[in-house]
Amino acid sequence: MSIPFGEVDGVLVQVGDYLVFVDEQQPQNSFAMRRSDVRTLNGQEDMINVELSQPVRGRSGQMDRLTFRLQERAGVAGLTAWGTSGTTQQAGNTTTAGRTNSPNASNGTLGTYSVKHNHTMGECRGNLIIKQDGVAYESINEINHSRQWSYRDVREIERDNPYEMVVKPFAGDEYEFDFMGKGMDNNVYQTLTERVTAARVAE
Repeated sequence: MSIPFGEVDGVLVQVGDYLVFVDEQQPQNSFAMRRSDVRTLNGQEDMINVELSQPVRGRSGQMDRLTFRLQERAGVAGLTAWGTSGTTQQAGNTTTAGRTNSPNASNGTLGTYSVKHNHTMGECRGNLIIKQDGVAYESINEINHSRQWSYRDVREIERDNPYEMVVKPFAGDEYEFDFMGKGMDNNVYQTLTERVTAARVAE
């Protein structure tokens, strides 16, 4: 995204009727644009120009005119259609600005991992599924420990390394996972944290 005297690297995420810009360096300066507030949205080559009827607040303050440079031109047509024709996009679809596109699986699943869920006493094993619209844990040997969270239900995702992760929801218990075999890919983790942030900004 262009700002006075520079650019801001980030990711554009479509969440229902919102287009969310996630500021990668300063997530607290992320913002959401409602479709009904878009006066004009024009695409040219790898650029998207947006004029809003209601300003948003980002890193450079209040803004009602924004310019985004997409790393992949293929995303320009989809964003232009979203802004000008009212075509509803599937919540969670992403188009990136300033970095490589996030993974986007056609079946709605970004990644599936074999994990161990640590209890206060004991543990269970199952599959951790990262979806377009949320996170699910399907326990194999203790079904009552299975859980599903939408991204707006998640307060924080904590990860010290690719083989350990904690899901901290706004309500309910924290879930600590140890990955067995394959750890979580960095690009999947990046997408996961971006969508948690985007869901919070869009509320």
